[in-house]
Amino acid sequence: MKPEDPRNQPNLMLIMTDQHFGDMLSCLGRTPGLHTPNLDRLLARGCAFDRAYATQPLCVPSRNSIITGRYPHEINVTYNLHGHPGFLKEPMMGTYLSDAGYDCGYVGKWHLAVPVEDKASHGFPFVRLAEEGGIDARIPKTCGEFLDRPRDRPFFLFASWLNPHDICEFARIAGGIPDRLPNGDIPPVPEDPAQLPPLPQNHGQTPEDSSVLARVQSLYPRIHPTAGYNELNWRQYLWAYHRLVEKVDAQIGELLHELEIRQLIEKTVILFTSDHGDGCGAHGWNQKQTFYEECARVPLIMTGPGIPSGGRLDKECPVSIGLDLLPTLLDYAGVPPPPALPGRSLKNLAEGGEEDEWPDHIILQTEFGGFGENQRSSIRGRCVVDRSYKYMCYVDRSMDLIEEQLFHLPSDPGEMKNLVHQPGHEKILERMRNKLQEYVRRTKDPFQPVPSTAQ
Repeated sequence: MKPEDPRNQPNLMLIMTDQHFGDMLSCLGRTPGLHTPNLDRLLARGCAFDRAYATQPLCVPSRNSIITGRYPHEINVTYNLHGHPGFLKEPMMGTYLSDAGYDCGYVGKWHLAVPVEDKASHGFPFVRLAEEGGIDARIPKTCGEFLDRPRDRPFFLFASWLNPHDICEFARIAGGIPDRLPNGDIPPVPEDPAQLPPLPQNHGQTPEDSSVLARVQSLYPRIHPTAGYNELNWRQYLWAYHRLVEKVDAQIGELLHELEIRQLIEKTVILFTSDHGDGCGAHGWNQKQTFYEECARVPLIMTGPGIPSGGRLDKECPVSIGLDLLPTLLDYAGVPPPPALPGRSLKNLAEGGEEDEWPDHIILQTEFGGFGENQRSSIRGRCVVDRSYKYMCYVDRSMDLIEEQLFHLPSDPGEMKNLVHQPGHEKILERMRNKLQEYVRRTKDPFQPVPSTAQ
């Protein structure tokens, strides 16, 4: 895969955090008490997509979807396991861009399904992984080392942060389970409620919430140590989460400085996103994996040559970060994406083009459990997100239906009113079921959706 005109290739950078809910940017004005000046500055240089979703909101499946541009089930990476033994090898982001003439580097958290030593598979000649203890703090300077490498071609740099994922360890510590924060402590958590953020309006589980939540929480108490949390505990959780987001924001600011002092920032297309979000106490949930907005929706900022500045926010187009980022990077590299890749390039939208031809929906996947080879999923889910509605379908290990949910996001952004059994929504439910069935047929997903009444 060679570019049409190598002279027009910009440098490329993908910055990724871990467990970063899409609303956690202070410039959006949705999170009182949060300050992210560096990400705000990055957005002011370009644009953002407000409806970007993790293709599967769990670390390893999401990251391997992003790096291959495929659905997790297509590469057989659907649960968290390092060095995934069942990975169906597909070309990866590094191999595509190396073939396109880029000098490729990877710094930070790995979580890919191939060993670091297998450079022929992942395509990154320069790899510097996170070491135990203070992982994130070293990323900016290590990226600077990569930027200083002698080269006569453009570069692609993947900078991969661990935070704000440390909220998982914080939750355990606050829940009485011994643990530590891998990236160092945060300031002492206030006891005074006046210094703590408010709970979200959709905090606490109700009869409208998925029954899957309570089932999973009871199965994995170490992963979900928040079952006994009171209101103060949850507000302290949110306070800690905000501090972790601010911590990684400061380090991303250091990385942007590394670009600026080398006069590279104007010559580099930068994409910023996260592998998934965090429950943030909505629906009484910590962790990830659910299809609720807090877990599945992530930030997506784009800046660089050809992208108008000003902080434009696209609130309409549903974006799959697992499927759409790789075609976007290939588009900027000047090479056509392989026809087998299901995603679309965001380049035209980022540069102010028309949205008319953008797909009207995306599909998300999840598998609960799945935190190791011997803990494979006991509950599977699929989700259809279009420009107004979100449809969720959960089945058990035998593919028997557990439940469906349907939400109208413009009028119910907290996803508190399930419309599946509400009169007047039968046609919408049927339409969403049909979209899921078409996806299952097209991608050979083994998931068994609810049959359409039209069949």
